[in-house]
Amino acid sequence: MESVAPRPGFSVRVQPPNSLPHYINVTSHPAVDRPLAANDWQVDVSHMERLGIDNLRVPLLVGPTRSVVLSRDSEALATDVVFNCDVLRLALSSIDATEQAMQLAPGPLIRSRLVELAIQNVEDELGCGPLGRDFELQYGAANYWGGTGKDRLTPVPLRTLQMLHMSKCEEQAVPKAAPTGPWRSERAKAERTSGHRPGGGPTMKPGFLSGAGGALYPDGSSEGMHPEGAGDPLGWMPKGLRSRVGVVDTRHTPEAQRSAVEAHINTPRLVREREGAAPEPSGERARGGAGGGGAASGRGAPRHALEEDGSGGVVLTVDVPGVSSMDNIEVDVSDAALSLRAEGFEPLFLAWPRPVDAARATAKFRKLKQRLVVRCPGLVR
Repeated sequence: MESVAPRPGFSVRVQPPNSLPHYINVTSHPAVDRPLAANDWQVDVSHMERLGIDNLRVPLLVGPTRSVVLSRDSEALATDVVFNCDVLRLALSSIDATEQAMQLAPGPLIRSRLVELAIQNVEDELGCGPLGRDFELQYGAANYWGGTGKDRLTPVPLRTLQMLHMSKCEEQAVPKAAPTGPWRSERAKAERTSGHRPGGGPTMKPGFLSGAGGALYPDGSSEGMHPEGAGDPLGWMPKGLRSRVGVVDTRHTPEAQRSAVEAHINTPRLVREREGAAPEPSGERARGGAGGGGAASGRGAPRHALEEDGSGGVVLTVDVPGVSSMDNIEVDVSDAALSLRAEGFEPLFLAWPRPVDAARATAKFRKLKQRLVVRCPGLVR
């Protein structure tokens, strides 16, 4: 079975604090798909040339981390991150261009996005904390580290890339079925034109529409008319029950009361407790003991740790033992705070130490560790 190796593009050198240097080789291979739009379709090259890839989902593949000997007394770590060939080609298209041409070309923006994605995914794979955001880009002869061969520049074959390549080849080898239909039989065509049933006799009795049976709709047809109760917020109720209930319109409450209620709802619990307000009841106290109603969790809020990533953003790690997938977790992130609800735990409300860019926040669930990692970049001012 032929081995499959990626194509080198450029290298990112990151120096984590109190650790070995880490070289992230940004490479490419045709087996990796182009970025995906919101409809899960791959975008074409012209779309990336005009709009970049910031608002797209970018497929990638992360290889295993390996040790690299730099000299007799020094070593480093190296990891390959594989993107689509067209994406990497656009990222490298304006390296040697003039300053004016670089301002108009999409290459610098795409290259910056690839570096950000590569560092984030390597951090997630290693699970050792932030690598830092002080990096150095290397091109030319230094575009690949930890390779094979005499010059140590030949890319290392990746098992996961080989499996992906074989899967793509199998998909292309399967012939597509020819489209069928629409078709109609000659018998059906004859029945439509003759006006008779297959067993004999006319399809419609003569005088059916002009008979003495009376009008089909004496009071008019209700086709296209609104049903009874349309527009009524209680229209879904039975008619007898609807007459015994009323609707409370909050717009008629005093302005001060409505403002206080909205401010209480929109303020996270942690912020209210810091400001001296009484904390909200939780756990068994909120339910009045073990005999109270509702779904008892009894585990309190999940354990969590908040760290800064060194670039103005924050990284929140939440341990949710017993939760098997992201489907059982609800996360709401704003520029000022976060609220999290996980099955079996009480809600977690957390205020950020500084404003973050909620539009670029990401959340990744590690199934083996049963841990949720939320990354929020800092606001660009």
